[in-house]
Amino acid sequence: MSKRKTAPHRGPGRQVKHGAYSIVYREEMVKRHPELARYVQDCHNALLADLAPEGPETLSAAKTILLDRCTAALLMAGQLEIYLGTHGLLRRDRLDQKVIEAEPALESWLHVNRAILRDLEALGLERVELGPRNLTPDEMLADAHEDVLAQEAAGKPDKGDGDA
Repeated sequence: MSKRKTAPHRGPGRQVKHGAYSIVYREEMVKRHPELARYVQDCHNALLADLAPEGPETLSAAKTILLDRCTAALLMAGQLEIYLGTHGLLRRDRLDQKVIEAEPALESWLHVNRAILRDLEALGLERVELGPRNLTPDEMLADAHEDVLAQEAAGKPDKGDGDA
């Protein structure tokens, strides 16, 4: 009877060698990009200030967990962005075979960003509109009508577009 070799049990210290986790759980990426660590820390501090202006001790346990989870996801997204920026969005080995295929890390990046969005919504931080929004045709007509009424009230004739 031959003795069969079995693979050793992967303990907590063993490094994953495939997938997005192999990219993310390498400490050297954060060491090579200290700006990422500073960015994540600044985001964490800003979120903490938004959620608990009186101090972190006033934050509930649930919000603390969500904040920590969001911070970890921000770090993961940043590491994936660095990897994708270095390696590109398409798999190079598949391009040699004339097949266009996205890097698997891109899908992981999308999942992590969705998780960040859900965490921020759960924390109660809504999106803030930053600039002009797209108006419906009815809203554009209402705005134009208000402008005409304002000009008439001011006694200024409407210049129009020159087609009279």
